[in-house]
Amino acid sequence: MSMAAVRAAFLAAAAGTARLKDAGLSYSGRAQVLKFTGWHDDGLPFAFVSAPFTGEATERAREVARDLVAAHTGGTMPAPVSITSLAETLRGELAKATARAAQIGTQAKAHVANLHAVLDSAEGVVNEVKAASADIQAALGLSTNGGPPLDPGSSHQA
Repeated sequence: MSMAAVRAAFLAAAAGTARLKDAGLSYSGRAQVLKFTGWHDDGLPFAFVSAPFTGEATERAREVARDLVAAHTGGTMPAPVSITSLAETLRGELAKATARAAQIGTQAKAHVANLHAVLDSAEGVVNEVKAASADIQAALGLSTNGGPPLDPGSSHQA
């Protein structure tokens, strides 16, 4: 592996959208660190220092170039498998929660409709009791118009 191969890998992955000014490789313990500086095709500069890695430097150079281009153009960078897996798990759980909420909402509507029917029935019973009470009062002569008794000497009040 040579620096020429690392540069070539970077430029090939950038597919003509970046110009490379400098590329460097250093070591951090047993791990390697890549450094790149240059310009995007629109003139915006970039500088990148990789996290220490083990593995093939040319492959890491390709990944860096793809990520820099994606970040610059607004493209998406592939998420690590652990994040993708977490996102899929969360989407699945959210779908289950949404389905459960819809089911509970449907049940709640049915129970509220039943409650309204019970209240309507109770209101009907109360109205019937009021009517029966008025009928009984009228039959017994207990009705009053709220005015004073007709017989001023009478102590009888309804």
